[in-house]
Amino acid sequence: MRGKELDIIVEKELQLMLIEGFEKSPISHKSLYDRLIKKGFIHGSL
Repeated sequence: MRGKELDIIVEKELQLMLIEGFEKSPISHKSLYDRLIKKGFIHGSL
């Protein structure tokens, strides 16, 4: 997955993290990356 499609998925995931709150889902590069890997949106390393 790449380009605009990946941008949309990242944006949606960040919005979900905001809704969940900082205590449950701290927003960082690492936590976003881990969530995208866990959900199968990306594979391997960046």
